[in-house]
Amino acid sequence: MKSFKYNGLDLVYKQADHLISLTEVLLLDTYRADLLKKDDTVVDLGADIGDFSVLASRKVGPNGKVIALEPHVKDYEMLKMNVERNGCVNVIALNIGVAEPGEKEISFWGRKYSFMTDTPENLLARKEIKKIDFVKMDIEGFELEVIKNSFRTIGQADGISIELHGTRDKVDRMLRPGFVFRHTASRRACEKFISSLLAHARAVIAQ
Repeated sequence: MKSFKYNGLDLVYKQADHLISLTEVLLLDTYRADLLKKDDTVVDLGADIGDFSVLASRKVGPNGKVIALEPHVKDYEMLKMNVERNGCVNVIALNIGVAEPGEKEISFWGRKYSFMTDTPENLLARKEIKKIDFVKMDIEGFELEVIKNSFRTIGQADGISIELHGTRDKVDRMLRPGFVFRHTASRRACEKFISSLLAHARAVIAQ
C-alpha cells in the first residue's frame, strides 16, 4: 500500500493505474472539480479508489453530498478506506455499477470481473436524493447506455464530466439540447500540471 498526498488530501493506492488516476484527478483536474460549488450534490459513477470523491467532498463542504459508485470490490474497499482516511462524512459509497438492473461482466487492464448493476434513478431514490448538481462518469463504455436510459436524471445536473471510450459523437448527440460539449484539451492539462507543481512542489508525495 502506497500513499499519495496532495494539498491536504492523503490517499492510499496499490497499482500503477491508480497512480495515473490520482495524477489526472488531483493534479490535472481532468474531471473539472473546479466547477463544483458549496452544498452541491455530486454523483461519481465509477469512483475507483475515491480520488475524485474525496476531492469533491472537500469542494462541496459539509452540507454537500457525494454519491460514489464503484463496482470492483477491491477498488471499492480502497474507496471506503480513502473516504474514511480523509474524514469525508458527506460521501455515500456503494459497491455497484450503473446500467440496467442485473449483472455485467467486463475486462479491464487484463482482468475480468462481474458486478451487480442498477439504474441511477433507483440508486438515488433509495438514498432519497431528488436533485443532483454534477455528474462525473468513468464507466468503461457504459456511458451511452446510462445517458440514453437515464437522461431525465443525469440531465438535471449543471455539469457532466465524462471519460469517453470512443463514444464522443454519440454522447454529444444524446446530451443535446442544453449541454455544450467541451473537450479537456491536453494543453490545459499540461498548464494545470505545471502550475500544480509550482504551487505545491512539496505537497505531492508518492511513496
